[in-house]
Amino acid sequence: MKLLRLLFSIIILLIVIIVIAIACLIIFVDPDKLKPMLIAEVGKKTGYHMAIDGKLTWSLFPRLGIKLDTVTLKAPQPAQPVITLKEVKISGELAQLWRNHNQWEGTVSMDALNWDKVHLENAQAKIEWQANTLTISSLTASLYEGELKATLKAADLNKTPVMNGTLFLTNVQLQPLLMDLNASSQLSLAGKTDVAITAQSQGSTKDTLLKSLTGNAQINVKNGALHGIDLNYFVETATALINKQPVKAPPEVKQTQFDSFTATFNIMNGLANTNDILLTASTFVTHGQGSINLPSETLNLHLQVQSQQAASLEWQIPIAVTGTFNHPNVQLDMSEIEKIITKKELDRLKSKANDIIKKHVPGKAGQFLQKLIQ
Repeated sequence: MKLLRLLFSIIILLIVIIVIAIACLIIFVDPDKLKPMLIAEVGKKTGYHMAIDGKLTWSLFPRLGIKLDTVTLKAPQPAQPVITLKEVKISGELAQLWRNHNQWEGTVSMDALNWDKVHLENAQAKIEWQANTLTISSLTASLYEGELKATLKAADLNKTPVMNGTLFLTNVQLQPLLMDLNASSQLSLAGKTDVAITAQSQGSTKDTLLKSLTGNAQINVKNGALHGIDLNYFVETATALINKQPVKAPPEVKQTQFDSFTATFNIMNGLANTNDILLTASTFVTHGQGSINLPSETLNLHLQVQSQQAASLEWQIPIAVTGTFNHPNVQLDMSEIEKIITKKELDRLKSKANDIIKKHVPGKAGQFLQKLIQ
């Protein structure tokens, strides 16, 4: 019993000492004095300019750390987007911040993160800085009604950064995300989306990062809409051209509702190639292949639309999607349409010739002629 009382007394004493130490730290040590050091270290190690609004304060939950109201990060190049962080909490071995060691490990959480117009909420991650390499692991955040999970490793941030990482999006509303990425684009997807990306790149600007981007990506959109293209109208127009019927005027609102959209992309030096686009809807199925040039934001896609309506089952309607993200050029592939028309006319002539042969050339001679025109 004496031993237990002694252990209990020691534990109580340690708790009191820890509480007193924390109280002294909070009362007598001003964390705001770390602000110039933080700004200088970020600039030296990454080349980014950091600005901190408001005073630094202590954060006690879930562990001792520093709280920052608003942090902005600006790249050395003036044209690059500004990153803004709200209600940031940094936890870790704080002594490393003023020992000037080239190593730090801890956790970071924030209420909001804005990159240009794209915004994340309730983000948190594990951070490690060692040997001029930044590792962000277990990054989670809320993103446009869905969830983001990611990892990132970046080396030589103050020279030519080399980066690699993974990104997973789950149940993200794609249209508002694309609008914030490029509001002027006339072509976009809407719907709940799952995305998986593994990639690596190097560069200090958006352009150089895109030009060296290499990896792969998968996308799956459910119950969505394709804005900027009305595939049903192209099916109707192609059917009218093939059947030599009048073509209707295009609709004012160009939109295609679909049940699912899937595709995988192989990315090499900023060029994303795909050969398995699949878009399914109640009235048609669309297959596609082609490429997307990410640095120049240009498209070169070729779609084949198979109507589910009985009158058009025999044709796959060819559609070419070219141009830029902001001004896509979507039109029927008339060279392929002409081939369909030629084939249809040829089939009609063959059928008529067969009927004449059957009626006027009996026996083996007629069979011989029928084989010739097959």
